[in-house]
Amino acid sequence: MTVSGSGDPGRIFISYRREDAAYPAGWLFDRLADHFGQDRVFKDVDSIELGDDFVEVITAAVASCAVLLAVIGPRWLSIADEDGQRRLDGPEDFVRLEIEAALERNVRVIPVLVQGARMPPSSQLPDGLRKFARRQALELTPARFGADCGRLIKVLDKTLTATPTAPATISPGSQPDDDAGHDDPQPTEAQREQFDRINRGILQALYAGSVQLDGKSSEELAALVRQAREQASEIARKLADPP
Repeated sequence: MTVSGSGDPGRIFISYRREDAAYPAGWLFDRLADHFGQDRVFKDVDSIELGDDFVEVITAAVASCAVLLAVIGPRWLSIADEDGQRRLDGPEDFVRLEIEAALERNVRVIPVLVQGARMPPSSQLPDGLRKFARRQALELTPARFGADCGRLIKVLDKTLTATPTAPATISPGSQPDDDAGHDDPQPTEAQREQFDRINRGILQALYAGSVQLDGKSSEELAALVRQAREQASEIARKLADPP
């Protein structure tokens, strides 16, 4: 996937480590995509095409965004590579590249703390990330998931509103969108509250150890996350469209 730096500058980039915070990052993506639209929330640079320079792809993706959310779990700082070296110390570490690119381009960077994580001190960060330690963080917890996301969305709304976006264009010969000017139906406040309760229940079950994450491969963890999200989405659909 080659990301163009000339894309919509009003996007949100979610940076995270799969082994550290895949599940919270997934739920955060769902909530933000529901509010802003999926095309304005960027998560993962997993499908970089063969032959692409991944440093250039990450830099372009970050440059096309107005905000970078750095999701930090308890192992974000300490996760090591196969040689036992801290990943964050590697100059080609994806997470390090993402945050450094955002800081260099004066993109707003918001740390999002999950699973009881704390902001890492600057003394434990590479030189290019020292300024990251001074950024005000948001704590995202299962018990306050809806309220925490609401607080974050307010900040993002202000930031994206202040960021100019490229106007939509229709290429010659293309057909206008029949649905243009028609808003998609939005869930009611009561339905959102019910969905939040479902989210909190699943998150609390995971955090309490009802579903064991330790020792699972990234593929198993990704499958578990997808399954839980699909189940919650199905419940939400039933709540929104009762028989």
